[in-house]
Amino acid sequence: MSHISLTLLKKITRDSYPVCRSYWDDDIKGFGVRCQGKSISYILMYRNSYGTRRLLTIGKVGKMTPEQARELAKNYLVEVVKGGDPATNKQKMKHLLTVADLCDWYLREGTNLKKPRTIQDDIGRINNHIKPIIGKLPVESVKRSHIEKLLLDVETGRTVKKQTEKKHQGNFATGGVGVANRVHGLLGAIFEFARIRDLTQINPCRGIKRPQDKTRDAFLTLDEMRQFGQVLDAPRLRALYQPTLDMIKLILLTGCRRDEIATLRWEYIDLQMQCFHFPDTKTGKQTRPFGLGAKHLLESLYKERVNGYVFPSVTGKGYNRSANRVLEKVKAFKNEQGAFIIRQDITLHALRHSFASLAADMGYSDFTIAGLLGHRLGTMTSRYTHAIDRSLILAADAVSLKIEQALNGKGQETAEIIDIAKSA
Repeated sequence: MSHISLTLLKKITRDSYPVCRSYWDDDIKGFGVRCQGKSISYILMYRNSYGTRRLLTIGKVGKMTPEQARELAKNYLVEVVKGGDPATNKQKMKHLLTVADLCDWYLREGTNLKKPRTIQDDIGRINNHIKPIIGKLPVESVKRSHIEKLLLDVETGRTVKKQTEKKHQGNFATGGVGVANRVHGLLGAIFEFARIRDLTQINPCRGIKRPQDKTRDAFLTLDEMRQFGQVLDAPRLRALYQPTLDMIKLILLTGCRRDEIATLRWEYIDLQMQCFHFPDTKTGKQTRPFGLGAKHLLESLYKERVNGYVFPSVTGKGYNRSANRVLEKVKAFKNEQGAFIIRQDITLHALRHSFASLAADMGYSDFTIAGLLGHRLGTMTSRYTHAIDRSLILAADAVSLKIEQALNGKGQETAEIIDIAKSA
């Protein structure tokens, strides 16, 4: 055969089960697939420098494409020509490979489909949480109990303490349920990467229930939005953090993700058509509507704009990254009775959730809300990627205007706040 194609692999699956048989490629000598019952793997047969025939399992069919397996086979054959013995090296590595080594390998070869920002996040989780706790353990010795303890350490902030000395370098780790949830997902991907390469027999993350991030259920009601707007307009806070406070407002008024607003550039904005032309989002290139409430804020910012980011960094380099920190300042404000005015479980993601919850309360369908938020919804994503339905603009208008009115304190009396120094 000249190619190990997906069509051939389907035929192999039907014809070979449960017979043990190997199929060889005509283009790359020694490269093929081996069927053993339900297991089908890419393999490479070669002779080492001593003339001994060796069989190397490259990975599982279905977990990597024929093209990826063929490219790995070529690399292994280059190693053989240089006198190496990849099968023997792999066996040694299975016994010597540590979790830290596996993480480095995953970052080199397992992240080709991930976006650069996601890879940077992965690197942070690996360096701040995974390596300090289980990095020295041999991969084959990692058990479910090790993973559960690691997740508990992340959730309770113990991994944060290990990184305290790096705080001044801007590499300070954070803990909590949400971080533990993401570390769990990353570890699962890393060990699955190892499993399909036969570096381990099992994925120890399987069967472990992810920590539940309760903050994802948090959202502001209209009454709470009125209190939120009052604090955002507190004179002392505005004097110190006005651009960042406007960024926080825009997140709430649009339902956009934090980074979509933080990295927003003026050339992405069409004020007349009321839409953002995002070159890249979590779901790819996208055109997203925004309502009149957001338009009013953007028009006020447009008067003092500079080229580039809508919310540039105060240092003049890059974009403003202080939204999380300033939101904590907002949440520190108290009323006359000394109680916090803003719920302490409110996050920037909760503001996005607040937009969606209000839209649902106003009777808009899940389909419409998905379009407003930029979610992928079945095959209809393209509608929102290239053009904006007028009905979406009208929905965005209604929701954002209601939020704008609440932020401006219309509709109900707001509580008195104490503008104390520690709040700012």
